[in-house]
This record gives sequence, C-alpha cells and structure tokens, in this order.
Amino acid sequence: MIYSTKNTKARDAYIKGSTLLSENKVAEAEPYLQEAVKLDPLFVDALDHLGIVYRRQEKYEEAEKIYLQSLALNDKNAVSYINLALVYRNLNRWEDALKMYIKLNELDPEDPEAYYGIGELLQMAGDYEASKEFFYEAIKKYIAVESDLVYDALYCQGINHYELGEYEDALECFGYAEEAYPEDENLLELIRETEKMVKK
Repeated sequence: MIYSTKNTKARDAYIKGSTLLSENKVAEAEPYLQEAVKLDPLFVDALDHLGIVYRRQEKYEEAEKIYLQSLALNDKNAVSYINLALVYRNLNRWEDALKMYIKLNELDPEDPEAYYGIGELLQMAGDYEASKEFFYEAIKKYIAVESDLVYDALYCQGINHYELGEYEDALECFGYAEEAYPEDENLLELIRETEKMVKK
C-alpha cells in the first residue's frame, strides 16, 4: 500500500492509528493520527482518518475543520465529502450535507453512498417521490457491488412507497429488509401496518 507522505515517522504513526481505528479503538487511535498530521500537515490520509476519529467522538466542529483542510489539499477526495456530509447531518446542517452528497455524486456517479444520502435527506424533507428515485439508484448500485447496505436502502425505499400509498411495493421492500433485520421492532410494525393497508 502506498501512503501519501514521504515522512516515515508520520507514516508509521498513521499506520498505528489507522490499525487501532479499524479495531474501533477510537480514543487510542487519536494521538497517533494527531502525531501523523503534526509531522506532515499535508498527509491527506492521516487527516481523513483523524476526521473519522473526531466524528465518532462527536467532536463535529473539529471534524469539519479537518475535512475542510483535507479538501483544500485534494478537492477530489470522496472520503472527505462523505464524512463531511455525515458531520453536517449531525450538526443539522441539511443544506451543507446535501451539497457534499451532490459533490460526491459528481465525482463518482457509481458511488451508492451519494444516492443513499441524497435520498435520505429528501425523505426527511417529505419529498418521497424524489427520494424514491435516488434510493432506486442506490439499491441498484449496492447490488452491483454486493453490499449489505442494500437492505438499509430497501428499508428506506419501503418507507417512500408507504408514504406514497404504494403499499404492495412497500411490503416487497420491507420483506427484503426483514431478511437483514428480523428483530427490528419498527420494521415489523411497519410490515404489520402495510399488510393492513394492502388488505383494505
């Protein structure tokens, strides 16, 4: 693997921090990634991983600064856009989150995360018809890359169909989602409600 720094100490700190982060040892990863960035402030990979640490610790303002710093160095960095979108969502900055998902979509039209993110924001705004189109694309692309996240997208798509009165389509989506989440009480309740609507 090639790391985007020539500073071997920064690279070593990054590897240690990233390994800990992959093991979900977020607090332990933080000082190593901070050290990597301190040793090489232009080390984009280290910035991105430090941003993930801050986001998972709910230090959203710090995460935002880190990701903006990363994007200033590489404005075609999909990792930064998607994580910045998540940061903005946590800060209830919906328009900023949408801008990040749109930018991600422009950079990589095959990335299902952009479609999912835009679809979810539109759903939250009550625009179920528009949301449905984005989730349709997300589902197709998740299937293409064999990602289990397709079940989350199907769950959300089921909600769109339900809200639009398309109960049979909703039930089909919920049925697929149930394969992944057989004990999700909210989902099971939605299935029961949708079955009642189909029988009417």
